Amino acid sequence: MGQEYRYRENDEDYNQWYYDEYSGLYRQNARTNQQRPSLAHERSSGVSSAMSLSQSGMTYTISRSLLLPWPGSVSQVKEWVQIARQSKDPKAKIRLCKRHASTLLVHSDSAKETVRQAMMRECLRMLKRLSMGQGIGKGGDSEAQFMLANCFGMGLLGLAENHAKAFQWYVQASKQSHPEATYRTAVCHELGIGTRKDGNRAMMFYRKAAHLAHVGSMYKIGVILLRGYYNTAPSPREAISWLQRAANYPRDQVPYALHALAMIQLTGEVGNSTSMIADPAYAMELLHQAAQDGYVPSQVQLGRCYEQGLWVQMDDALSIYWYARAAELDNPEGCMALSGWYLTGSTSKGVLQASDREAYLWARRAATTMAQATEKGTLAKAHFAVAVYTQRGIGVPKDLPKSIKWMRRAAFLGHESAQKYMTAYTEAERKRAEAQQPLMITQCDSSSSTSSSTTDNTPKKEPTKTRLNVHCSIM
Repeated sequence: MGQEYRYRENDEDYNQWYYDEYSGLYRQNARTNQQRPSLAHERSSGVSSAMSLSQSGMTYTISRSLLLPWPGSVSQVKEWVQIARQSKDPKAKIRLCKRHASTLLVHSDSAKETVRQAMMRECLRMLKRLSMGQGIGKGGDSEAQFMLANCFGMGLLGLAENHAKAFQWYVQASKQSHPEATYRTAVCHELGIGTRKDGNRAMMFYRKAAHLAHVGSMYKIGVILLRGYYNTAPSPREAISWLQRAANYPRDQVPYALHALAMIQLTGEVGNSTSMIADPAYAMELLHQAAQDGYVPSQVQLGRCYEQGLWVQMDDALSIYWYARAAELDNPEGCMALSGWYLTGSTSKGVLQASDREAYLWARRAATTMAQATEKGTLAKAHFAVAVYTQRGIGVPKDLPKSIKWMRRAAFLGHESAQKYMTAYTEAERKRAEAQQPLMITQCDSSSSTSSSTTDNTPKKEPTKTRLNVHCSIM
């Protein structure tokens, strides 16, 4: 739920979140996903026009042009509100509400409580009036309804988080053809947020949003029709059409559509159902466009293609370059690929020398990153790799207890080799405990016995040490 209700500071920023069909997750747009979640902070560049804020695991990008100087008193807040009301311009009022909300988010810690409460109160009052409409027969403002829905969905402006009310306001804004509100209404129907799950209604709202030029909805329709989700009859031809329409928008807005089209071209998934002829050269061009705009799955795919010589000539330097681009964004696949490159080194002269220490550090970064993996099992592989490095002393001093901890986590995440290792290790520990138990009981009995007439004829077992030798494979 938290990923779908986001405050948008820009009327045109409608594509911040999208559905990544290849991982089954809702992801953040490449333009806003380059900031690793952390405490509220400001970009180091003094001339940057944007500010990144993270709160409760959610990242926002706030334009500096929306920030207000922190008001010195409650009277100054009321003065701003009075000026906006006298203008009798709904857009001016909404603009003031956005600037209030952005300023409150940025100054959430250092704000004076009385001024903060006044800003929230005035902003919420203005939003409700605009959302309800002014006079008989006059509908509410769709942007105000959308903002109010965001506030209910995220618990902003002092409101309690209420997904049902957020959904209701999204529906109201959708009735007035608000593109992003229509898209979020579809997402609520799809995921059952604030309402019951209904794939058919979700598809209906996705189509409406797509006809309102919402790029994320075009992509979702293409994926749904391609896979036949929600009891929809698969229609590859129409799916490709929607994906191509999404890809025709500025590529920095829709890198995921470029990636999807590229993968369809490379895999030949719909070749028999449509007249599309596989074109690997065109597919690689699409991948490069998406990767250059910071789309991590495309960067990882390019690294794999250049590493294995798939559809392109094998090139160690380009493979390492694209893996490094993905790893810089804390992508687990990119980090693990770099770990493998450092473990073996490049066969090309002067490209990359082997380094056990770097291999260990990149594997550990993959295991501890907060970013979402694009492939299932990547985090389990990362934990297993760190366990093996720690067990064998590759890039780090040998430490069996730490190795067992990492191995246990990898087994918990579903790594088969780790599960087999932990099963054998647990069995060995059990046998060793059983071998030591009779000796402890015998010593206790002999020390507490006062009569030497009763003797134990059972032969004593000497404690045995069991050494576990399991050969592990990282990948």
